[in-house]
Amino acid sequence: MQQNWSGKPDKVNIANSFLASIRGQNGTHKTLVNTSWLIFEKLISLGIGLLVSVLVARYVGPENYGFLSYALSVISFLSTFVYLGLSGLVVRDIVRSPAETDTLLGTTFLLKSAGSVFAFLMVVGLAFFTNDAGDTEFWILLIIGFTLFARPFETIDFWFQAQIQSKYTVIARTIAFITGAVLKVLFVMIGASVVAIAIASSLQFILVSVFLIFIYHYRGLSIWQWKARVSKAKELLSQSWIVVFAGFFALVNLKADQIMLRWMSGAGEVGIYSVAVTFSEIWYFIPAAIAMSVFPKLIDLKKSSSSTPYERHLQQVFDILFVLAFSVALMMSFLASPFIYLLYGEAYAGSAAILTIHVWAGIFVFMQQITNKWVLMENVLLFHLANHGTAALLNLVLNGLLIPKYGGLGAAVSTLISYSASSYFFLFLYPKTRTLATKISRAYIFPLRLLVFRTNIWD
Repeated sequence: MQQNWSGKPDKVNIANSFLASIRGQNGTHKTLVNTSWLIFEKLISLGIGLLVSVLVARYVGPENYGFLSYALSVISFLSTFVYLGLSGLVVRDIVRSPAETDTLLGTTFLLKSAGSVFAFLMVVGLAFFTNDAGDTEFWILLIIGFTLFARPFETIDFWFQAQIQSKYTVIARTIAFITGAVLKVLFVMIGASVVAIAIASSLQFILVSVFLIFIYHYRGLSIWQWKARVSKAKELLSQSWIVVFAGFFALVNLKADQIMLRWMSGAGEVGIYSVAVTFSEIWYFIPAAIAMSVFPKLIDLKKSSSSTPYERHLQQVFDILFVLAFSVALMMSFLASPFIYLLYGEAYAGSAAILTIHVWAGIFVFMQQITNKWVLMENVLLFHLANHGTAALLNLVLNGLLIPKYGGLGAAVSTLISYSASSYFFLFLYPKTRTLATKISRAYIFPLRLLVFRTNIWD
């Protein structure tokens, strides 16, 4: 790396080196355009979504907002039976065997449809056993639960992913999102109930499927050409079970806190906690976009005869992600109170303290995005499963101990500890992942390395 006149590393060159490494990958233009569409969608949803969530939260109050957040968390859990960890596998197989596209999509749709029926029956059972038939929370659960039947049609998105044409999915999701947002605003303006707002949320998911079908047919294709085969279903499920369980445990880490808060501290505490989580997790699209952009480059470098470029590039990514995550956490810690009071009002004042704790979990979430790619390249999926499973158990135990006494603050502490365990500390326990733990450790002292070393910090 070039040095400036003071002998210190040139920070501009560090950033340029990282960006150049991204630009150097094969298929750069198509990949970056595709990623740009995905980032565009996130920016739209974050900007409009934040404003609408503030409006809805202030209108319905902490308890009803807690009902909505709880229902969405439950559906997120049960969606595991719909997604089945098939996304990456189906996209990979479409790219490898284009002639089998209709069979892959048809079989995937059938599997997801069966999963949606099973998941909805669980929603119905939960609604009847935990609520009085006909009360507000009962209807919110059922209404949000209906979105499970729309999700199998998201199979269409796998085809667009395989063609690196995510812009069509982005268009469908963005139009549906804006429609749902407009309906929520209208319902608030006319003084509608929280159940009506739940209907608007459900309609958003349903419209995504409707628009995807329309665009798919507009492109000259048809879902009526799809074929389902039992042999293909067995093949897909035999490969996806590890991803399914790992994804489920990751969801436990992500959503168990809100569900446990509902039954240990009440819906009002869920509403207050959900506001803090919204500000904390709003940044998670950044590492996801970066991971998507650098993944092909890492795969290419992994194939090379020398491991040095691969190891250097991996370290660069971790360093950049840490700087971004630390900056976000520090900024939100200072702005938590004024943001919450200004946007949500006195009723959500408790969200500020929760946010100052929960936001620091983002440092480990940012690192986890690249770790998830790394385990695929290094074929350590069983460790990945064990890691997430242990962290999920830790999260449940800590929530059980801390929520009854500290409410949302306890849930935030549980999240921070379990995220740090799965994304960092547990990596030291397995020989093959210790090298990854070392790189993450180096990233955590990146500012110190930048100040102390006067040569290329990535040598």
